[in-house]
Amino acid sequence: MQKLKFRYVFKKPNGHIIKYFTNIQHLEHGDMDSFLDSNFISIERDLIGRDLHTGRLDREGKEIYEGDIGKPRSRLLSSLWEVYWDERACQFRVCANNDKQFDKTHIVDWIDKVVGNIHENPELTSKED
Repeated sequence: MQKLKFRYVFKKPNGHIIKYFTNIQHLEHGDMDSFLDSNFISIERDLIGRDLHTGRLDREGKEIYEGDIGKPRSRLLSSLWEVYWDERACQFRVCANNDKQFDKTHIVDWIDKVVGNIHENPELTSKED
């Protein structure tokens, strides 16, 4: 059975971002609650992201999650690409400049290196002028 992995992203009132990586088995056993309690973020925090692992790695071996921003494999493409889940196609896809009207299929073919994510680096997803 495949082990589903998630990245939870929390923002504290002071703007500090906290990421928690877990899998479905840990969630079912309540490990997230103990993580939040032990890191004193259970009271004052906002959940700003719940990102599913794509099952893929970039060229440096970093796991690629929904919401990640990466450089494309092709040197001909200059834009950064955002990974997102396409409900209609039931698959992970990538789009350039936050434009989901122009997207590509199968992130394995397009993401070379993860350089950030939409939670910590939202400026990377803005449309180019």
